[in-house]
Amino acid sequence: MKQYLAKVANRVFQYDLDAYLVFRDVLAKHELRDVENLPQSQKFQFRLLDGNSDLEGLKELCLAGGYFGESSHAVGTALVSRFSNDERCATAFDGDKCVAMSWIASGDAARWPAFARFPRLGEACGLLHMSYVRPEYRGNQLQRCLDLIRKQQLKTHGEKYSVCFVGVKNFASIRSLMATNEEYRLVYHLTLDAALLPRLNFFLKTDVEQWQSCRQQVERWVPQKRARNDG
Repeated sequence: MKQYLAKVANRVFQYDLDAYLVFRDVLAKHELRDVENLPQSQKFQFRLLDGNSDLEGLKELCLAGGYFGESSHAVGTALVSRFSNDERCATAFDGDKCVAMSWIASGDAARWPAFARFPRLGEACGLLHMSYVRPEYRGNQLQRCLDLIRKQQLKTHGEKYSVCFVGVKNFASIRSLMATNEEYRLVYHLTLDAALLPRLNFFLKTDVEQWQSCRQQVERWVPQKRARNDG
């Protein structure tokens, strides 16, 4: 009987528990560097795309990275939908080839993912999410350049904070975000799916985990090269 009830429960209820680090940057605290003054701008062109932009290069990148569908039509439809909800996309081009993208969600119409609807993020937040760089172009610090563009856009549009989420096992992204944000905290996200009911989202231990300074952890995640002592 117990085994039967367990099987029924597994069919009726399904859950998923994930842990994320949420990073928050206070945009008013510092001046953001102009990406045009960075070395990468000598080789790559950086563009902020919206619904009025030519999206062919972005479509090809999304197809290569497996975003939004497996056909050009499906990807194009998804892009139109996202841009109609106040989302924008910072991109890097090598000639006519789109090689990197990073998305921004801000404003009342933006559709934040369920795991990003975390309470107590602070007012006037913009979400930095969904980034992809073609494998052959990684190592050029394109992601950092796109982050600067996104944060500058959020600041220009009156947002106070930028926030982004990363899985606790994504060490490469954690290392980069520790070096480029003000603070972080751990988030536990539980989703519960029940038959005939909408998906439920819960954030656990919100009163336990507090904001921590990235600067206190940066040496751990981003080791500095020690100066050589000749003498």
